[in-house]
Amino acid sequence: MGLVAGLVVACMLLIVSGFPDFPDQYELKSCGKIPGFPTDLCFLPPANGKDRFIVTQKDGFVFLVENCIVKAIPFLDLRNMVNDHHDRGMSACAVHPDWSTNKLVFFLYTFENNKNDREGPKTAQVSRFKTNAMGTLALKNSMTVILGSVTGSGCEKIPITRDVMCTESFTHANGGLNWDPQKHLLVTTGDGGGNGADNLAIRAQQIDSLNGKLLRVDINGRGVQGNPFMKQGVGAAANRAKVWGLGCRNPWRVVYDDVLKMPLVAEVGWSTWEEMNPVRAGSNMGWPCWEARTKNGGFSNFPECRAFNSGNGPGRRFDPVVFWNHAEGAAASALLRISSANSDWPEADQDWIYYTDYVFGWMRRAKINERLQLTNVQKFASDLGGPVSMKSSPSKEIHYISLAAREIRKILYKPNTNPPEVEFINPPDGAQGVEYTTSIKITLSKNVLFGSLKNGFIMRQGGNDNGNLVEGKTSFDKSEDIATFVPSKPLQKNTQYTITLTGLRDEQGRTMTKNFRSSFKTGAGFATYFSDLEWLNVKNGVGPMEKDLSNGKSGLKDGTKIAIRGETFEKGVGMNPSASVSVKVPDSCKKLSGTVGIDDAVTKLDDGRSIVQVLQRFNGIRRVLLTSGVLTRVSDGLSFNLDVQPGATVTLTAEITGLNQRVNRNRVSWGDMIFRCGASIKAAPRVVSFIPSVGQTNVNVQRDPEIKFSQPIDPTSVLVGIKFRDSGGNTVAFQARFAEGSTRVILGAGKLEYNSRYSIVVGEAVRGADGQRIQNGRTASFTTVLPPPSGLMVKVEQLKILGSNGRTDYTLGNQSRLRVLKQGMSGVRKTYFRGIQLKAPKLVEYAVQGCGSMWAQVGIEGRVDALDGNAKLEFLLDSNVVKTMVLNGSTLAQNVFVSIGGKSVLGIRASINGGNPFDFEYVALGGARLNCNGEIRYLGAMVPRTGRGPGYYANKAWNGGLITLRTQPPPGSLVNYKSGVTQHAQSSIRFELPGRCSKFISKVGVSYLSQNYGEMMFVAKGAVGATSTCPTQIMTGGDGPALLQCPMLGATNLLLNVLPGRQGVKHDLGVWGDAVVDCEASALNPRCSLDDLPKEFVIGQKITYSGKCLNHKGQRMQIQKHCFEVPLHHCDPNCHTHMFTQGCNRLRNNFTVPDHGQTFSFEVKLTACTDAAGKFCHTVSKSIEPKLRKVAVTSNQDGFTVTADSRTGPGPVEIDAVVGALITVSAPRVQKGKTFVKWEHNPSLKNTFTVKVRDQGVLQQTYRAEYS
Repeated sequence: MGLVAGLVVACMLLIVSGFPDFPDQYELKSCGKIPGFPTDLCFLPPANGKDRFIVTQKDGFVFLVENCIVKAIPFLDLRNMVNDHHDRGMSACAVHPDWSTNKLVFFLYTFENNKNDREGPKTAQVSRFKTNAMGTLALKNSMTVILGSVTGSGCEKIPITRDVMCTESFTHANGGLNWDPQKHLLVTTGDGGGNGADNLAIRAQQIDSLNGKLLRVDINGRGVQGNPFMKQGVGAAANRAKVWGLGCRNPWRVVYDDVLKMPLVAEVGWSTWEEMNPVRAGSNMGWPCWEARTKNGGFSNFPECRAFNSGNGPGRRFDPVVFWNHAEGAAASALLRISSANSDWPEADQDWIYYTDYVFGWMRRAKINERLQLTNVQKFASDLGGPVSMKSSPSKEIHYISLAAREIRKILYKPNTNPPEVEFINPPDGAQGVEYTTSIKITLSKNVLFGSLKNGFIMRQGGNDNGNLVEGKTSFDKSEDIATFVPSKPLQKNTQYTITLTGLRDEQGRTMTKNFRSSFKTGAGFATYFSDLEWLNVKNGVGPMEKDLSNGKSGLKDGTKIAIRGETFEKGVGMNPSASVSVKVPDSCKKLSGTVGIDDAVTKLDDGRSIVQVLQRFNGIRRVLLTSGVLTRVSDGLSFNLDVQPGATVTLTAEITGLNQRVNRNRVSWGDMIFRCGASIKAAPRVVSFIPSVGQTNVNVQRDPEIKFSQPIDPTSVLVGIKFRDSGGNTVAFQARFAEGSTRVILGAGKLEYNSRYSIVVGEAVRGADGQRIQNGRTASFTTVLPPPSGLMVKVEQLKILGSNGRTDYTLGNQSRLRVLKQGMSGVRKTYFRGIQLKAPKLVEYAVQGCGSMWAQVGIEGRVDALDGNAKLEFLLDSNVVKTMVLNGSTLAQNVFVSIGGKSVLGIRASINGGNPFDFEYVALGGARLNCNGEIRYLGAMVPRTGRGPGYYANKAWNGGLITLRTQPPPGSLVNYKSGVTQHAQSSIRFELPGRCSKFISKVGVSYLSQNYGEMMFVAKGAVGATSTCPTQIMTGGDGPALLQCPMLGATNLLLNVLPGRQGVKHDLGVWGDAVVDCEASALNPRCSLDDLPKEFVIGQKITYSGKCLNHKGQRMQIQKHCFEVPLHHCDPNCHTHMFTQGCNRLRNNFTVPDHGQTFSFEVKLTACTDAAGKFCHTVSKSIEPKLRKVAVTSNQDGFTVTADSRTGPGPVEIDAVVGALITVSAPRVQKGKTFVKWEHNPSLKNTFTVKVRDQGVLQQTYRAEYS
């Protein structure tokens, strides 16, 4: 399976989830949330001393992140040309090392050649772009395709020798990009084939194909000197000239290693192995002929593989240096050598190659010598949340992408300066009746020096420091920070013991600040392990049965430490079916507890088909104490706590049920099989209560859930046995804390989501401090409180306007009007002793023979309200208009120059230019004068040819005073607002509130434009649902701004009123500056809805889905804002998700249901965001379930094995299958001495056949095999 969808999306529910766990001196810091599916990050040179990088999304959208802030404006948007179905999409980026001079960036993606066939065969491309000078965006018109210039629907009709990167399947598409020291581009490509034994995978062995390769090219996509197949006669444009290494399946990431002086490639494997390979020139990694160091038989007949296996293949065979099987991880995803050149990590952590696994979420590190030999491997971190890319910044900070969190994270070296301390001890302090066979386990806060632990641990008999010392063996697990002390012999019954810890030192020499002391008292009971008793009646499968190890392939002690789904066990039994072993139950022992499952040593996740039983025989009577279902490699361990009879014989059995199942793929392990005996037999631990209580609502999101148990709980069992999930079934990571003697477990999960349902499942893997399994699991659910009606400041201009009354010429966000004079300030006008004034409409003309020009300062008379005086002023020469000006009351004085140029008559015409119906269109020309051959003539002193009389004023204003014009207020006299509302007196505006809001906040004042009249009252009011009225005092233009706040709790509307003051309306203008409403965090989220969908589907059915999204104002959002996802959920048997299809820019789409091979369902999700950063989003989803029919397979012989598709076992075997699916029905040819004869319903069929699941009135299809 490929990484982008096959792992990045398809296994999303399988990611090992928890809090990221790094060594003590490291911490994580978020460096930006990405709304979609981030795949890679690439650093640009810093801007203003701050790191910045680009982040590619799977759909082709590229973000710019500066100083950990995701920019709203896209760096590049290629969504229209990128196909991102399933494993396809944009996978990688690269910024040229010389970007400062050439501005080049590169991207690798699947090319969309036909949007009507998104699931069909495609091809891939690497394209080059130039950025703008600042590096804030890539220029689309600079795009140049350097690899993959030949496109189409796959490569069926395209020779592989052409410049084409094939992607017929939806998986194994693209890989990574990076640079070598010569500034050549390194490109990794997948084989383009499917998940199975796809013949197309053989292209990885064909050097003339670009698929399944590590390429090394120049910035034009041509091969470069030093490439191993670029030999004489081979041009740089030939495909083989571009190849550096071959034999790759899905090489997800590539880096150049400066120490080994060659590229390193992270290779996503097939069914068993993951790899991290150094790649010499001409290295052939072997795929598909080999996977890691295992031959693939399915490809052995291909000529290419015969040549490879005989040593005659292209290139030089190269076995992987670092590889791990799927028991440990399932997707190699990121790698980087960390050194002093790219980090400030301590010396001990430098010069390692760090690599990650996406599915298991861990980070490990390796040392490889110059001979390419692996010399050391260490675990480093866990629970990274799906790492897919890792890079170092110019400031030497290590960044990685967590796909599970959709987040960029920085790994920072921050030494833990706290001294070590004890976090938990078992048996707990004050425990009574402890088994006298107990060991001591102590959980510490950090790693300590083992010598300080060994010397500082003291266990004595009694309650003081004078008791006899208890001898034993001390060990320390650095990965878990757990110290264990095992006494050399059983403790005394009914005796008190005291434990002290002193002088613990961490690796930096810090010593614990105070001594630790704890005590407990033993009882008369004891426990003994199954593996420590004498074994009777041992029946081995392949290889001898193992004590305290998993069973290996054939030899004694060739197994590994018992591990079941990540939980390890020091004691137990390992067997390869068909196998059994018995012991005699010791006297006084009445309980047997343990965990059984397919051991993690089984490498293939789809292996394991075993059934186990625990049998008891006593006084000739046989009882079945436990029968499992079919255990597989991915099914959870089965925990049990059984009643047994002292003196009875107890037998453990394991049998294979699957056809063609290999024994060594069914390694059954029994972990911590313990008999509890004597006085230690007591009630198993149980759940007493949950906090929050079952079904509780309105739970505080900061509340850490708690579970109260009836007795102390073993902390190591909590993470395995307790599941915390959200309403979508996703695991919620938590850190467990313990209180009240470890009877109370607190799940520290951080802040929960508002208005969400959560569930806590306590499974039977939870153990008491004495090792007993909890008797019965319990589940509790609760719902968190609604979000608070505050936290998001919403600007009033963002609200939906429901209506207005009075003068309706209000403005929203008009910064030129959102100005209020400071208290005590007044506006500024300039006074003119000469000039003219006209009251529109008016035309005046002057004789101007012999004059060369006219000059004046022009505007509406300064005494006119700034909201009035709407006029047009025209200048005419000999009746022809030569200049036009539009004026209003807020226009500041402007200089006007008119060249007369030998004309005879100058005309000046003022006319009304719309606006409010008020009588204030007074146009003033201050200092108006003519220049006539050096002589200055003022118009106010001249006698006009025409226009004297009403509406014409010479050297005075209309009111007899001097002419004035409005000029800019003095600096610092205004308070300016960037947002808000301006509104006239005697008017109101009603807004709709966007959800739950707590209060309205605004600065209010008289606009500086209305200072002449300014006298008004401001009133804010919360209305409909709750009413609150908040008025101000009467305000004037000289009062300056005031703060107005008004409660909005319960209100659904906001009403803003401006009332006239004592002088009446007077055309006053009021300002609501920086007016906001404090609302719930989701107030600006859109609201999406899906149209009706069919409730059920059958194979081959066409499903049409549609929906719409409205913004917070109730307006339909743009089509391109609508994004659909259709995940396909199925269990085989581990439940996981495939991203079946996704895309934006549509309101309606459809798909045809495939035959997926398992019972599965679809979920249709619609998401829209009102902002580019994805902060204000809403998602709605609906499920479509399969239409199922039962299929039963049986035989005429009791207990004979039969198969119904994926389920095998003693007949009858029943499955639920999707109508229309093609399933396999089978019965072995021979079993238990009898031979298959026929199928009862159709004797002509062979023992294995396929059949389609029918629907027509048939509730169950039954097939019966006959044997004789």
